[in-house]
Amino acid sequence: SRGRACPGSREGRRRHNHAYYAGAVSVTQSYHIGANRVSGRRKRGSRVGYAYRALLWAGPFAAVFGILLVRNAWLFSVPVYEDADMGAYSIQVEQARRFALLVGNYSREKFNHPGPAFLYVQAWGEDLFYALLRVVPAAWNGEVIGLYLLSSFFAACVVVVGVRWGGGRAGLVMLAVVGLFGALHPSIFASDWMPYEYVPAYLAFVVSAASVAGGRPRDSWITALSGWFLIHG
Repeated sequence: SRGRACPGSREGRRRHNHAYYAGAVSVTQSYHIGANRVSGRRKRGSRVGYAYRALLWAGPFAAVFGILLVRNAWLFSVPVYEDADMGAYSIQVEQARRFALLVGNYSREKFNHPGPAFLYVQAWGEDLFYALLRVVPAAWNGEVIGLYLLSSFFAACVVVVGVRWGGGRAGLVMLAVVGLFGALHPSIFASDWMPYEYVPAYLAFVVSAASVAGGRPRDSWITALSGWFLIHG
C-alpha cells in the first residue's frame, strides 16, 4: 500500500533500524537512570552512616566531658598553683611542651615511670586552654581540662563497644556504669594524680579486650591505644 513500506525495501530497513536503535537507546538510558538512583541511595546511606558513627562517638564523649566541666566549673575562675606532686608533674609538663620529655612521671621510690603520654596530654591542655584560648586563669587548670578530654574519650570507647555488641540499650547501660564509677569515685575522672589517671584507660582496655576476645576484632585499635597509654604508666 502507499502508506506502508515493504519490509525488504530500503525505506523499510531504515524504519526498522530507527526503531531498533531508538529502543536500544531507551534501554541504555533506563540503565543509567537506574544506576544513578542506586548510586544516590548509596551516597545517602553513606552520609547517614557517617552521621550515626559521629553521633555514636560524640554523644557519650560530650556527656562525660560536659559533666566534668560543670562539676568543676571553678577551673575557669580560680587559679591553682602547683605544689607537692602537682609541682613535680608541672616541671615535666613544661619539658613536654618543648617536646623534650622522654620519661614518665617521677616516683617517690626514685625512678621514672616508663612513658610520658599522660604528661604530654596535660601539656597540650595547657597550651590549648591556657596559652592559646585563655579560658582558664592558670596553667594547671588547663592541664586538668586536657586530662578531662582524655578521660572522656576513654569513657566514650567503653560506651561505643557496648553499642556495637547490644545496640542502644547496651550503650546506655555502659554509660550508666561509667557514671556510677564516676559518682562513687569522682577522682578517677577529675584528678591529675597519676594512679587515678590510669583508671579510664584501664576501663577502656578491659572492655575492648573482652570485645576482641569475643570475636570483634574491629575494637582491637581501642585495646592497642588504651594499652599503650597504660604501658606509659
